Amino acid sequence: MKKFRDVAISPKIVILGYTTKLHKGQQALLVSRINALREVMPGAQFFVFAKYPEGEVSLDRVEFLSHLRKPTHAGMIVTLQLLIQTLAWSILHKVTRVTFKGLIKDPRLQMIYQSDLVVTLGGDNISVDYGHLNYLFTIIHYLFPVLLHKPLVIYAEGIGPFCNKIDKLLARFLLERASLVTLRENISLVNVNSLHSKKLTPYVTADSAFLLEVAPTWRAKAIMKEEGFKDTANAIVGFSVSRLISSYGFSSCKDTRAKYQSFVEIMARLADYVVDEWNATILFVPHVMVRKHDDRMVGQDISKIMRNTHRVVLLEEDYTAAEMKAVIGRCDLFVGCRMHAVIAATSMSVPTLAIAYSQKTYGVVGDMLGLNEFILDIKDLSYERLVELMDKAWSRKSDIKVQLKQGTTILKNRALDNARLVKQLLSCCASPESPNQAN
Repeated sequence: MKKFRDVAISPKIVILGYTTKLHKGQQALLVSRINALREVMPGAQFFVFAKYPEGEVSLDRVEFLSHLRKPTHAGMIVTLQLLIQTLAWSILHKVTRVTFKGLIKDPRLQMIYQSDLVVTLGGDNISVDYGHLNYLFTIIHYLFPVLLHKPLVIYAEGIGPFCNKIDKLLARFLLERASLVTLRENISLVNVNSLHSKKLTPYVTADSAFLLEVAPTWRAKAIMKEEGFKDTANAIVGFSVSRLISSYGFSSCKDTRAKYQSFVEIMARLADYVVDEWNATILFVPHVMVRKHDDRMVGQDISKIMRNTHRVVLLEEDYTAAEMKAVIGRCDLFVGCRMHAVIAATSMSVPTLAIAYSQKTYGVVGDMLGLNEFILDIKDLSYERLVELMDKAWSRKSDIKVQLKQGTTILKNRALDNARLVKQLLSCCASPESPNQAN
């Protein structure tokens, strides 16, 4: 008699949607998802499609493979070719029940086919926030496991917004074919409900990054010392800044360079104000270090035009998301443009002012944590408004810390629900017919 693995305990899981460790939000999502799934399924093995697999941080029982989706024109053509092959395989296999291996000989397709489950890691890519082309290729990317007849889990994603009926049709087509859909906030549930699908039963959970384990305090202190931070009694105010966010604001200006310059000037004035009023040290914490989107360059541009440049520390080296979270936890107040830098701060109970360019900040920080009053939309960004909110956060920082500690405790448990639901799904759908279950 054949023996079969209990796939609910030791599944082979493919993760789609991850980009690179240079994007700390993505790394936080990856590590926290893996740890959560391992907590409920200790024997799980993971296969992660990454932009630069050879440069990734080594993780236990995690194999990195080349991305299915490439940002170049040539890469997009290859993706479409693989899609056509996979679609042909899907149709032929469904009709004949024969496995046409020649159509899916690409090692990445083979890995998906041999897996027990595929989970997503996009954050908020099932939306048009980053353009329609990005949205279309996200849908295509996530359709590969569907075509290969593998359970697809939309895992704690932000869904929407959508601009038109075609956007909604694409989202509905994908989500209806997923085996499980979990959402990280209620605004995404509203967007999913707007698809008017009777087949969808999404669960509202929480962003898995709330579960990211933090590096030890001694490591945070060592990093800050290595980067030139002088240990004083001064307050520490952390800044997460982004070039991308400026393009969503300053609606009266059409030139992206002028938008960026306006953003830099406002943030420099705010940083000087914080130094003057609270005798603070400014700590720039980059969360994305990818070429033209490198947050370190933005921090440098801001510090160059500050009066109090000598009171600025900018992290220059590449640290893990867990180390970045530990450093952020040393701050007395935090100003965040990057969503997962904000999640790192709030989950460490650091009073935070979030600058928003999309619904995700309102959904996670506003709705889930109850801190709408400390969100400023990039469209309404001004020095005066920032100072007003900073002063309010500073005067109420003790109460905010208590609120964050209570709120994030709840969200961490809800974030773990994602993994529990995945285990439940595997327990229900596991069968001996799965191609990799036989010992």
